[in-house]
Amino acid sequence: MARNDEEIVAEQAEIHRAVAGRTLCAAFADTVGRWGTGVALRWAAAGGWNALTWQEYGDRVRLFSLGLRQLGFGPGDSALLLMRNRPEHVIADAAIVHARGVPVSAYITASPEQLCHVANHSEATIAIVEPDLFDALGDVRSRFRTIRQIVKIGHGDLGGDSVSWDAVVAGGRECDDEAAFERCWSAAGPDDPAMIVYTSGTTGAPKGAVHTHRTVLSALESLARRGGADQRDRLISYLPLAHSAERWWSHWRGIVGGATTTFCSDPAQLVDTLVDVRPTWFLGVPRTWEKLAAGVRAAIENEPDADRRAALAEALDVGRSLVQAEQRGLAVPSALKARRDELKPLLTALLATFGLDQCRAPVSGAAPLSDDVATFFHALGLRVSEGWGMTELFVGIWNGLDRIKIGTVGPPLPGVEARIAADGELLVRAGGIMVGYHADPAATEQVVGPEGWLRTGDIAQVDDDGYVRIVDRKKDIIITSGGTKVTPATIEQLLRRNPLVGQVCVVGERRPYLCALIVLDREVAGSWASTRGLGDATMKELVSHPEMRAEVQGAVEAANASLARPERIKQFVLVDGEWSVERGELTPT
Repeated sequence: MARNDEEIVAEQAEIHRAVAGRTLCAAFADTVGRWGTGVALRWAAAGGWNALTWQEYGDRVRLFSLGLRQLGFGPGDSALLLMRNRPEHVIADAAIVHARGVPVSAYITASPEQLCHVANHSEATIAIVEPDLFDALGDVRSRFRTIRQIVKIGHGDLGGDSVSWDAVVAGGRECDDEAAFERCWSAAGPDDPAMIVYTSGTTGAPKGAVHTHRTVLSALESLARRGGADQRDRLISYLPLAHSAERWWSHWRGIVGGATTTFCSDPAQLVDTLVDVRPTWFLGVPRTWEKLAAGVRAAIENEPDADRRAALAEALDVGRSLVQAEQRGLAVPSALKARRDELKPLLTALLATFGLDQCRAPVSGAAPLSDDVATFFHALGLRVSEGWGMTELFVGIWNGLDRIKIGTVGPPLPGVEARIAADGELLVRAGGIMVGYHADPAATEQVVGPEGWLRTGDIAQVDDDGYVRIVDRKKDIIITSGGTKVTPATIEQLLRRNPLVGQVCVVGERRPYLCALIVLDREVAGSWASTRGLGDATMKELVSHPEMRAEVQGAVEAANASLARPERIKQFVLVDGEWSVERGELTPT
């Protein structure tokens, strides 16, 4: 059953006591002191992997932080980080905080206008950039109003307003003083800014959510009470560190819990990284889980041993029956359980080929995961659980590791209050909510009420057990010319049940009926084409092929069968080529 008000108040008091007076710097020092020889960071290098222990991580943070101070960077200053997922990103981030500055990560896919807005709006005085992105800055540098120096990862004397990473470290080594370093970070307070995280700018210029040491630690403490990572856990950092999800998932949560983080700078190498790391916690956006599901299905279909292929198919059928019974709260027949146990080694071996056999906490977030994909993984024995968060809160709702309700993001985390407004909007209140948007009090007042309730912009429903189901974004609701309100996310999720559908956008605002723009999943479409003797066909040829259109028409009809008449798709267009941030079809989020 859902928690009552007294239970929530008690949880909030416990979380407040747990984080009172603490800072992220103190948490980092505790972890370095406790797990000094344990591996903190790993990243790919020529011929293998490089690693830093917690003590080495701490040393690098100290030297870079002291080096920044030698450059004149100090309390209250902001620094722009333009890097992929790599050790220097988190070392610089932590070093800035230890210098009592404010890190601001930017998306590497940001347009020149977006990058300039983030740099100038945050009033960054230093930019830290990796080599190829440094060279790509070009004319953008002249449009930075407050940045006085750019730090380029690498070595060598750059001259002008640029300095190398190694030169900053050398400057820190020249004045290395552990006592002075500790005096600096010890002066940080719980309510000092620890980061500015910018929104994706879907409906205008990106806004910078300011999080303090207290809000970050409160959110992490709340999460840990439902399931936290510790020094035994292995994480992979591959989602953009400019996004709030990756920041709390692998950066600060890794620091607070002592987990080992492996960086994957190229998402195309994710499966190889999964196989190497075998993460115990893994966060994926729905598209990640959809692609992994497509890969697992292909592995089963292409299994050369007929007996093994049949056994895998049976294992999936047994797993689905178990999941359906569990989700409905029904008793599972003992014979079905026994057969599941007999077939489990086969499924574990299959998951091992994708590096997911040791994952005890597979999590999906950022957008709704289709019930079909979630059920598929549960049937495999990988209990993917959905969570919900946003730039302004990081994470506030999560199914956890035990009682997972597919199709929901779970109940609010300990200490988090949630309620539904009259118009269906989800409102939340918690200690982890941002203190406001940087230099934008008017925008802050629009989303955070006087009593601390955050207007999330999500339309949601809550069941009798307190589990939250996200229906759609409030601003995405379509009103047809007939006055019917339609939630496009629900329809898009139904369409994506067909593996051929990779990306989909339902449109229909002030139109008499709904239409869908559909992008084929490149891998699944390629496999489909090969089995029909069309292996040489290009994607452009496939989207216009009559057989492919008939297949997608079947997917549309299957989705329509579950929808009311005004919600049904009347026409669709197959689009050639995946949508991307670079072409402006998607925001970085």
